[in-house]
Amino acid sequence: MIEEIRTLIRAVDFKPFVIQLVNGRVIRVDHRDFISVPPNPRQQYVIVYDKQGRFEIVNTTLAVSIRPVNGKRRAG
Repeated sequence: MIEEIRTLIRAVDFKPFVIQLVNGRVIRVDHRDFISVPPNPRQQYVIVYDKQGRFEIVNTTLAVSIRPVNGKRRAG
């Protein structure tokens, strides 16, 4: 899941996406500057920021899907 997130944020034509967690919660990533991925691929978390600058550390092992905003589901 972490590599899929890296691919999305490195895309030349970035598109906003959401991360859906096992509990049904959805976390939106509106811009590549609003998410931070650790350099070590073995670390399974990302830091997601909202437009107000608040942040949340998200355990990517709890993610069940990543999908574009208003797009089709991409299972992980």
